[in-house]
Amino acid sequence: MHGEFLKRNKIGLSRLAFRRASCGCREPAAHAESKTARVHRMWRRWPGAPHYNKRSRRDCPSHRIHTGIAEIARERKFKLLSFAEARTFRRQYFGRTARSRRKTACRGGISCTAGPDGRRAMTEAAAGALVLFSGGQDSTTCLALALDRYARVETIGFDYGQRHRVELSQRAAIRESLRQNFPAWRERLGEDHLFRVEALAEISTTAMTHDVEITTGARGLPNTFVPGRNLVFLTLAAALAYRRGFKHIVGGMCETDFSGYPDCRDDTVKAMQLAVNLGMDSRFVLETPLMWLDKAATWRLAETLGGTALVDLIVDSTHSCYLGERAIRHDWGHGCGSCPACRLRAEGWRKYIASPGKQGPA
Repeated sequence: MHGEFLKRNKIGLSRLAFRRASCGCREPAAHAESKTARVHRMWRRWPGAPHYNKRSRRDCPSHRIHTGIAEIARERKFKLLSFAEARTFRRQYFGRTARSRRKTACRGGISCTAGPDGRRAMTEAAAGALVLFSGGQDSTTCLALALDRYARVETIGFDYGQRHRVELSQRAAIRESLRQNFPAWRERLGEDHLFRVEALAEISTTAMTHDVEITTGARGLPNTFVPGRNLVFLTLAAALAYRRGFKHIVGGMCETDFSGYPDCRDDTVKAMQLAVNLGMDSRFVLETPLMWLDKAATWRLAETLGGTALVDLIVDSTHSCYLGERAIRHDWGHGCGSCPACRLRAEGWRKYIASPGKQGPA
């Protein structure tokens, strides 16, 4: 059989040896002309590629993920992937059609399992998501994005003694509005979880948790920064996701239009993903869809997800003001208009309205 295969495909033995995939299959001819063999070859040529261990050598889908990243990195001269490219790549290898591709990854009747025990990865929609939901603009947009993407979504919030506790009361109103105004999301929105983390207010005196004037410190950070806040939030969210069976954890952290908080940076989130996965022996995915979007783009994303109805809901119901001011109503929502959160939200709204074809809320 090998001779006929080589003769038909005109492949020499030396070339076949280099094309053999590292998935543990005993038939070298099975992978001689497959795409898997080609990306494996690309991976071996990529400088700095880590060595496979015995477990991953038997994991064809895992190999294809790493080798695909290597191939894209070669084409982009080792630059970081954009958000759109990363999203397309995830859908390609974890989407609904990915399982059928993995079943036919090997030829000649030889199958490669997706792991030592033969388990297959769940699709993104079936895996569900847990959303860090504070009641603000960013977290509400992330909740809408998760409801549009996943079949099962739950929310988690934190009471850490913040001055703007009014945002906690807005959470229930926003969830109810989403159920009433968006029937397609009604069945997807699951339970809400609220945890008390008052130790954050006891550790340090900040303008976010105490009645003090908002100023900028010597390090360039406003005194609204609560040290370790997002680190604690992500750890508790991962613990809840572990118990509830969620793989995806969605947060509204942003490194574009933000106050400079170190725990909102992309590097911090990636480090936390590594830490919780190691500490819980899991494969959580910490998603930050707003990481590289400014506030104007966040408003546009909300309009794309739910039209003007979702934009109006965010304007009327969400709360971002650090001082907890709900009596003053602006065209972009409620707030004092002078704190860092209000200024960022107002500036993003002005840019969003200034774009062609945009008008104020109904």
